[in-house]
Amino acid sequence: MQLLELNDLRLSWFASNGQPVRQSGAALIEDGAVVYGEAALQRSRLAPRGFQDQHWQLLNSDSLALTAPGVKNNADLIYRHLKQLAAESEQTSTARGAESLICAVPGTVTSDQLSLLLGIAQEAGITIGSFVNSALLYALSEPLPAAAWCIDIHNRRGILTQLQKDNGRLSASTSTDLPLLGMSGIIDGWLDQLVDQFVARSRFDPLRVAETEQQLFDQVRAWRSDGSTFNASVDHQNSQRAVNLSFEELSGRAQQRYRSAKNELPPRSTVVLTPTASALPGFALYLNGHGHTVINASEDAPLINAQSVDELKLPKAVHYLTSLATTTETVASTSDNLFATHVLDSHTAFPLSSLAQTMATLAGTDASGYHVTAASETVQINGQSEPNGKPLKPGDQLTTGSTTYLCIRVNDGPAA
Repeated sequence: MQLLELNDLRLSWFASNGQPVRQSGAALIEDGAVVYGEAALQRSRLAPRGFQDQHWQLLNSDSLALTAPGVKNNADLIYRHLKQLAAESEQTSTARGAESLICAVPGTVTSDQLSLLLGIAQEAGITIGSFVNSALLYALSEPLPAAAWCIDIHNRRGILTQLQKDNGRLSASTSTDLPLLGMSGIIDGWLDQLVDQFVARSRFDPLRVAETEQQLFDQVRAWRSDGSTFNASVDHQNSQRAVNLSFEELSGRAQQRYRSAKNELPPRSTVVLTPTASALPGFALYLNGHGHTVINASEDAPLINAQSVDELKLPKAVHYLTSLATTTETVASTSDNLFATHVLDSHTAFPLSSLAQTMATLAGTDASGYHVTAASETVQINGQSEPNGKPLKPGDQLTTGSTTYLCIRVNDGPAA
């Protein structure tokens, strides 16, 4: 099976007998030539006029301001990129043969865009067997309640998809664009933070010089949200300048954008995060802290789940599938039976079981929940001193002494 996930932050071409080919959806036109992926990103701030990063999202035939031989519009850019991805996939896979390609697409795609993509692929010699909502392929094997959500991060938008589980099928009902959650905007916010540091320390603004802007942009892209401090440096006119930002500062800035997802979610939802979403620093903890249960989908979930669906293994015609059969059981709603397991103090989470060892009036387990057993002048739940006998749930505020903790739930499974 061959499967292409259309996420312009990270296009992924999966092959059942080879390593996936992953590449940014960016393109760059310069000196009459076109480059894609990392090569385009590495020149994006040096040659901004020729940089293109919206053609996969727009998926239309609009003309380009800067052209190259054979590349006059967005469709031309997509055509060449598809051919390049297919060629690279053949190099990592033992055999493609006459296999058709399954395309996992965002839920906001239109029928006109699918028709155009089908035609572009045919022109490139690629046979598309089916289109499928990408959120389904990330969530299909996860234990979900009857209603759940999936968040995927693209280059200039996040995509929130509502999932419904009923009668052995998982369906994607609606999808909504979240422009503030696009990775490009989040990176721009971090660049502004870094520039403030550079200006404060050395009165030098890296964004005023193309070379230093590119240096800073590349370093921000390479940073991984592992909770570490981000150290940045730029070289200009034989002088090196360096600054750093803490994980808390970076995730705190991004939280201004995370609110756009929180505001769309019903209280105490179950949310599946794709790998591009779970990689956002502090995003999973932010959602946990507001009462939501987070499931981090695995990198290879699209291919593994697609291989389990007969409709995708043996497509009889080209359809856009928004509902797939699933054998995974339906679990109770998050708001009914999932209790807090940890508390959040600033940006640090630790288990309620640890807090219970030092707090005489707190008792329970992760499975049954933790509750305050007796009234105390120094202990409050959501501002109330009298315990209600109910287990703490994600989103509750637990105050002991002068410290107020935010209750969250941390699930077993892959790390964010």
